[in-house]
Amino acid sequence: MPHVEHYPLEQIFERVPGDGVMHTESIFNTAVQRSSGYPGIKTPSVPIIDCEVRDIRKGYNTMESGYFTIIVCKFTPLLVYLLQLIYIMRISKFFLSFLFFALSLIKLSAQADKDSLLKQNADDLIKELKLMYELDQSLRNYVEYSVFKSSSDSIDMSDIDTLSMKVQNEIWKTIINPNDSINTQKMITIIDQYGFPSIDRLEQLGGTDIDFNPIIILIHTPFSMVEKLIPIAEREFKNGNFKSKCEYGYLLWHLHGRSDFRYMLENGYIMETDEDGKFHLKNTCE
Repeated sequence: MPHVEHYPLEQIFERVPGDGVMHTESIFNTAVQRSSGYPGIKTPSVPIIDCEVRDIRKGYNTMESGYFTIIVCKFTPLLVYLLQLIYIMRISKFFLSFLFFALSLIKLSAQADKDSLLKQNADDLIKELKLMYELDQSLRNYVEYSVFKSSSDSIDMSDIDTLSMKVQNEIWKTIINPNDSINTQKMITIIDQYGFPSIDRLEQLGGTDIDFNPIIILIHTPFSMVEKLIPIAEREFKNGNFKSKCEYGYLLWHLHGRSDFRYMLENGYIMETDEDGKFHLKNTCE
């Protein structure tokens, strides 16, 4: 025989005030119906194995007199789950609405706390982010141009001593890639504490102009850490911490391998054709 347990409908259906009888409205072809005196049992279209009516004396555990009626059915485990789910959904509409409202207030409060903390520690945070950014860019410029500067604009292209491919590969393997991992993990910690530190937030809350973009640090996220960072980026975009949806789309494009323009086209970019018939992406957020 299949394993079957008794589940009081008291745990599943609404209770009718005053008469102690449980019932439901045509959810499963009227599994239980009210009738005069005792409720009637009707076979539903789902597999209920057996039902029975029980009179329980009130005074069994209390000093009250009289009886109340419950219905006990043997259900398949799947049906029990479905009935409980529907019952919860029916009686919890107001509660769920209130819960969503409360969660939204908590979310706003959490974001306000992060804004306040960023404002309080803006000077130190900006210095730390700038160090991470300049080291990130200087290492890459050194590999490409043999010049250790964070801005390629200041490099004299006429005086470039290119490194051998062997040396370049060694620098990537032993220095740049490990540094990218350290920077990404540090950025995740910063984001969890302050929210994503976009240029706009740093300038507004820090009260100073920013001459670098922290998102550059994130676009160099190692492949092994991408799956961890994507949901964080999605959360921060929903919280309004990116400068624009274009910046968010640009980051997603990088995190997904820089091969699918869909992430940019769905977030503020459009595809245009120039006079030569070549396609290019245009940022519409600026």
